[in-house]
Amino acid sequence: METAVIKTSQLVEAQILGTPAIGNEFKFSDNQEISNNNILLYALQAYSATQLSKSPISQNTVVAAAGVPSIAVTFVDDTNTEFVQNIPMYDIIRSNNGGFYTLVKPLKVNLTKCYIKLVNTTSVNANEVVLFNFIHTKIK
Repeated sequence: METAVIKTSQLVEAQILGTPAIGNEFKFSDNQEISNNNILLYALQAYSATQLSKSPISQNTVVAAAGVPSIAVTFVDDTNTEFVQNIPMYDIIRSNNGGFYTLVKPLKVNLTKCYIKLVNTTSVNANEVVLFNFIHTKIK
């Protein structure tokens, strides 16, 4: 069974602002620990309200499990290359994929360029957040 050894992890979120509409994109909130291009991301996981009802970052409600299939995620590296494009959020939730982390080739992430995209609006509400755990190592 392949799994990641957690050296350091950090929660990050993207908030759904305004009325949800198909095609809307919402960028991840700034996080000083990660946004200074001082980490190498090597694994990640996502959460629905089933795993964590409120974000410890903002105290906003996390998107319900029923809303997860409405969301795709794109991750961008420090060269502004989209290294993961429109991956279904469903695939990144460990309880949906046999308990595995989503592993990526270690790279620097440009957090504030990463975004979620609504492909549907079912069970997605304004002000909810999409919550991820970035598993990384710090660059010295």
